[in-house]
Amino acid sequence: MKISRTVLCLVAAMLPMAARAEWRTESFVLKAGWNAIYPHVDASHATLDTLLAAYPAVEQVWRWQPERVDPRAPGGVTAVPAGTEWQMWKAGVPEETTFDRLDANYGYLVKVADGAPNQTWHLKGRATLPEVRWRGDGLHLAGFPVVETGTTPTFAAYLAPTGFALAQAEILRYNGGPISSGANPLPVSPSVGRITRGQAYWVRVEQFSRYYGPLSAAVDHGDDVSFGTRSDTARLVLKNETNASLTVALDSVASESAPNGQPTVSGVLPLLAQVDAETEFTPLGARTITLAAGAVIQVRLLPDRTAMSGAAGTRFASLLHLRTTAGVVGQEMYLPATAEVATPAGLWIGEAKMTQVGSILRRYQRDAAGNTVKDSSGNPLLIEDLTTPGGATQLPAVSKPYTLRLIVHVDAAGQSRLLSHIYQGKLAESAADAPVGLTLVESRLDSTLLDKAVRLSVAHLPLDTNLAFNGSFTPGGSLAGNGDLVTPHTSPVNPFLHVYHPDHDNLDARFQQSLPAGRESFEIRRQISVTFDVSRPEDVPTSWGATLMSGIYQETISGITKPGSFLRIRGPFVLHKVSETTSISGL
Repeated sequence: MKISRTVLCLVAAMLPMAARAEWRTESFVLKAGWNAIYPHVDASHATLDTLLAAYPAVEQVWRWQPERVDPRAPGGVTAVPAGTEWQMWKAGVPEETTFDRLDANYGYLVKVADGAPNQTWHLKGRATLPEVRWRGDGLHLAGFPVVETGTTPTFAAYLAPTGFALAQAEILRYNGGPISSGANPLPVSPSVGRITRGQAYWVRVEQFSRYYGPLSAAVDHGDDVSFGTRSDTARLVLKNETNASLTVALDSVASESAPNGQPTVSGVLPLLAQVDAETEFTPLGARTITLAAGAVIQVRLLPDRTAMSGAAGTRFASLLHLRTTAGVVGQEMYLPATAEVATPAGLWIGEAKMTQVGSILRRYQRDAAGNTVKDSSGNPLLIEDLTTPGGATQLPAVSKPYTLRLIVHVDAAGQSRLLSHIYQGKLAESAADAPVGLTLVESRLDSTLLDKAVRLSVAHLPLDTNLAFNGSFTPGGSLAGNGDLVTPHTSPVNPFLHVYHPDHDNLDARFQQSLPAGRESFEIRRQISVTFDVSRPEDVPTSWGATLMSGIYQETISGITKPGSFLRIRGPFVLHKVSETTSISGL
């Protein structure tokens, strides 16, 4: 089959718009007649009618789909046989158009009106990892990810690791003008011809391969690094496909602004990286990585969420930039990396470890009648001051820490609440296909599915605690209870009240009259606050800032010692996000 007589026919499909997109513009010089391009950006966010609105001289675009092999002999360029390895877009002729969106990593033939001047098509799209769709019969319309500026590698140097018999290979490139055997496309010598980024070439070899360059790259999921609002680390795997050492420069460049209708990019994504055997995450910056022949290394990436400001959902984006600088020089790839500012809304569960306890306790001089003795200025005479020196941040350490379980819910408006319990399960009021919900009242659960519901509770808080917090649930923020958490002296859970002990039943000697607070039982008041860490502590997992938060928990407790005295407790806490549900039924 003569390459110059290849059929340029198209099959049909409307392609879905890109769900995520971080942006880069590639430019293609188009001449009158037939040109071949190979985009490394996905521009399927817009139709070809929109992408080419400013280029009226472009009459047709044909897409080569090598996975759709046509067993018939090729015909002329005006034929449109359905079901072949070609699709077609035709300006102003929708009835003959069989595709209308431009994907990355396909070869396209672009027809510019005869006699039109040279023009440069600036195509903005979503950066993506390269791919070459080789096929078993040896015929490919392929492009390769080489540098845009500077000296690019020859075909022989770039394709040597494939094992292709390049002496027998046939490589042709388009140069504008009509399709004519020996003129357009033109033969290319593998040992002399150099690859141009964005150019598609007919390559005929008799071997199958998945090769697209001396360096291959892959990520955990899909073809981008998308952290969203919850994910912590992502893994970029680099492999040297050659039999010699390969040096790679890795850095991060800013995404371009988003096209109309696409999520706005608010800033550059700050990234931390851990390359192969490194033990710590450090700012990505500019890295140089050397891979031995056939070697594989991993680069773990982490968004620095402490450097991402803005409202929940604010989007940050960068392009990971990979370029080979030694070995086979001149390969260049871009990979989008995105993250959104995490929302704290949802249910958080964790515990605080009390490592410090101190007191506020003063003793004053009294006379024989029990009255406080005052000095000449009228101030009480102090005998002993046991107040913890230095304030709450320097409380004495305990010999054995103890833990307090915490349940905190944050609603969609950012209101945080400290809870003594919560139920998670199918709500009676919700639709059959609705996800599980949250409620403080068991009766709101679907009674037929109680065996699948979960009750989470905290023993150290008063029953039915629902304490609203003031403040912000963010790194560096703080929360404080909107009022004290009070356990009345008559509460059944008050530790001073004992049902079967006559000295602690809050009744007089005749067991008839209730006693006021402070006689046998005391009202207990707790002032609770938390302060969140500004940045991730070294011993905290990398999910910090997204699904994990840490900081310092503090309480001031009155009523369990003599009047006017207080206890302070303090220690680190960790909260894990266990649900994205932002509302509590019946609250």
